[in-house]
Amino acid sequence: MPNKSSAPEVTPRGLSFKQAATYSGLALWTLRTLVWDGKLPAVKIGRRLVILRDTLDTFLKSQEVRQ
Repeated sequence: MPNKSSAPEVTPRGLSFKQAATYSGLALWTLRTLVWDGKLPAVKIGRRLVILRDTLDTFLKSQEVRQ
């Protein structure tokens, strides 16, 4: 029986669009549109765009509606 690693699981700080969509509950195209329109900042690394988890949390919090 193989030994399981005792290393803690790492939670990524940067999310792909697909991961960000799952995390936020938003549609993939909604996220892409928000980034393309400059409403949601993203980090460009090489040819990839990454959405930082903290940035996404802050954006979602700023969109809260109180009735």
